[in-house]
Amino acid sequence: MSIGSVAERIVRYSHCPVLVLRN
Repeated sequence: MSIGSVAERIVRYSHCPVLVLRN
């Protein structure tokens, strides 16, 4: 997995702050 893939996931989960806080 490259950094680009991780960045895309962050953008997708950005609409769900709850999931981000759990991580």
